[in-house]
Amino acid sequence: DALHAHYPDATFILNLRDPVRWESSVRNWFQLKGRFKKTHLPEYGYPRGTVALQEFYVNQTKRVRDFVKTHPSHALVEVNIEEENAGDVMAEAFGLSKSCWGKSNANSGRLK
Repeated sequence: DALHAHYPDATFILNLRDPVRWESSVRNWFQLKGRFKKTHLPEYGYPRGTVALQEFYVNQTKRVRDFVKTHPSHALVEVNIEEENAGDVMAEAFGLSKSCWGKSNANSGRLK
């Protein structure tokens, strides 16, 4: 709610993707999986070591949607970053060229 208090008209961008692929990305992006393991966020559905990363992702997606629904002054732009039209979605939402949006941190399985 602090975010809403300071930025009551903020636009949220909710990057979506298949939860299995999201988890794979987390596992392969340097020490990100380890950082999640060190967290203890029961209010966000992620008690240390007891909830799978995929479940955390699904819960977080729901939390963002619920937050925007509860605070209707915010806009929510949902974009599936794995779909070919992701750039079109962003361009339409923000009035910028599709060429402004692309995939820049693709990873070929650095660390597992």
